Amino acid sequence: MAQAGKIAVVTGGNKGIGLEICRQLAWQGVDVILTARDETKGKKACEELRKEGGRVRFHPLDVDDPASIRRFGEFVEKEFGGLDILVNNAGINIDAEMTAADVDIGTVLRTVGTNVYGPMLMCQAMLPLMRRRNFGRIVNVSSTMGSLTEMAGGYPAYRISKTALNAVTRVLAYETMGTN
Repeated sequence: MAQAGKIAVVTGGNKGIGLEICRQLAWQGVDVILTARDETKGKKACEELRKEGGRVRFHPLDVDDPASIRRFGEFVEKEFGGLDILVNNAGINIDAEMTAADVDIGTVLRTVGTNVYGPMLMCQAMLPLMRRRNFGRIVNVSSTMGSLTEMAGGYPAYRISKTALNAVTRVLAYETMGTN
């Protein structure tokens, strides 16, 4: 169970899995920073969670934009001085009707940019804030569609992106092993 006084960031927290992650963390006494690209939707989600008693605040964040990630990191550092939990939930799945033989490279690049580079940049920005507290947990939300043992056809960009995200997760886990 999470402890009160912990600070968590959830990307893509305004709907679906991200919203529920925010809710569950808030119910456990964690102060949650809910992020989303769409400010209106993000603020509405925060209002919903606050009505339920959660300590949640909104901050705009576009994981496709390195400058947005940099500004967000500066905000977290200034407001909280550190971070305890990062949940990289934001992602896109825009190639449902495509195959590897016909998906355009723009779709692949956009999907990998959001689903891999965004979380990797978030980890790079947030790890120093976690190290300041000598504590940190990172959760990268993936999918069975990224599992090599269950790989199939269809959704090529999404599958590739989630497979790569799994690799980023494993590399970071190894590199931070033993550092709390």
